[in-house]
Amino acid sequence: MAFTIVFLFYLTVLAIWDIRNKEVPFIALVIGGTILCIYLMTSAARSEKGVAEMMRIVLGLIPGILFLLMAFGTKKAGYADGIIIMMIGATESYLGAILSVGIGSLIMAIVAGTLLAMGKVKKNTKLPFLPSLAIGYAVFVIASGKTNFLSAL
Repeated sequence: MAFTIVFLFYLTVLAIWDIRNKEVPFIALVIGGTILCIYLMTSAARSEKGVAEMMRIVLGLIPGILFLLMAFGTKKAGYADGIIIMMIGATESYLGAILSVGIGSLIMAIVAGTLLAMGKVKKNTKLPFLPSLAIGYAVFVIASGKTNFLSAL
């Protein structure tokens, strides 16, 4: 539970950075990815089902890898988004990554439609996806009952 709260804080900081600067610093992704790898490896090593846990982690990377391939191929998506989706998949499973992306996409569609209707953006304006992805992950965590934030306070 503590890791989930720290991870949500990390995503929130990156989302704010993405909104303000229209990019995510590579070093923040490297540091976050390294810490995540260490955490996941030690968790899998302590688990009774170590091999199964490692397979769950590897399968969880697939949605993020596919997103990265789309980003490289179309240049319409950010690379950081794909890396964050890989992190979510590794911590939650491929289903958690897919649901977080789905919820984030729905939120992004609502925000983009509202901004477009208000005349704040034009049709081809690029909007950062990471804030919506972070909200999508938070909604997934709360809806899945994985953590009780009130008990952590």
